[in-house]
Amino acid sequence: MYLTFSVRFFNLIVFILLTNTFLKSNNFIQSNFKWSVSHSISINELLTDLNSKIEQQNQMIKIRKERLSELKENLFSKDQEKSQQKTQQSQISLNVKYIRSFEDKLNSYQFLLTQVNQLSFLPNIEILSELKRIKNLVEKVDKDKINYSQLLKKHENQKFAESAKNYLFKNDCILEKSMDGKVLANQFVPFFAYTPSDIAKHYSEEDYMQAYVRLMRSGKKHFLELRLDFNSLKAIQYYGIIEETSPMKLIFLDQDFIYLENSVTARPDVQTKTGKTIYKMQCHLTKSDLKKITKKDLDKLIILWPTGPEIYQLFDLHTIQNLAQCLKAKN
Repeated sequence: MYLTFSVRFFNLIVFILLTNTFLKSNNFIQSNFKWSVSHSISINELLTDLNSKIEQQNQMIKIRKERLSELKENLFSKDQEKSQQKTQQSQISLNVKYIRSFEDKLNSYQFLLTQVNQLSFLPNIEILSELKRIKNLVEKVDKDKINYSQLLKKHENQKFAESAKNYLFKNDCILEKSMDGKVLANQFVPFFAYTPSDIAKHYSEEDYMQAYVRLMRSGKKHFLELRLDFNSLKAIQYYGIIEETSPMKLIFLDQDFIYLENSVTARPDVQTKTGKTIYKMQCHLTKSDLKKITKKDLDKLIILWPTGPEIYQLFDLHTIQNLAQCLKAKN
């Protein structure tokens, strides 16, 4: 009887210890989950705030530029007296000053937006400190205590680039050959997605545009090919035809950049069955371009459409790096 009681007592103690261990472990998991969720909420709040500030700066720049254009037209009017011309010149100078100030803030907010977008590449333990650092910088920009050039010099964070390096998707290194074997290319991989805020409510389940990219090699020449899939048959009405030599600008995290030129006129493929409008652009890469895209992490892409430029934020820093390394490895 004593032995039976001892065994039962021992089993009870083991059960209690195991239960406590499980509860502590579960509490840790829950707290870690809550911590991660709170990070996501904070990041989203900061992204919303920065996007709002960027939109506000763009609006103020637009208003000031319109006013500047009016002032310049009036300045050369025959009916203007000398005293009025001096006033106009003073107002022109003031508007130019305002525009420069707004553009500096715009660049600063975009720079910080890039850093927020890359927080997901960092370990959880570093995210909180980076959030605080970026929020503090946003407040300084708001109060004109720091400008864009100062941000570039003192607050460029190399953690993001280091965290993103050597990350390779499984399908990044799949290559295709032309029938004659002279052209070697990656398969297209996702590059970025884009939905304008004014039509976002109509695209809750999919993005308005999904971009794909690949690299090609023909002999000693290299090309970057971009495919843009618009989930709308009306895209051609807005974007039109992309002419040969239409420029693009690929900007890196360190603010270096390369200019790309469309090699052929891009006439969209309007697919009535799928409801898509697809553009393809092919750009020649110089040796200098190839060197940069192999070593540097991406930030933004600017495409000059017939209707004007559009800026696309790139979240996958490594995409073109990996494609270039894959193509090089198959030499």
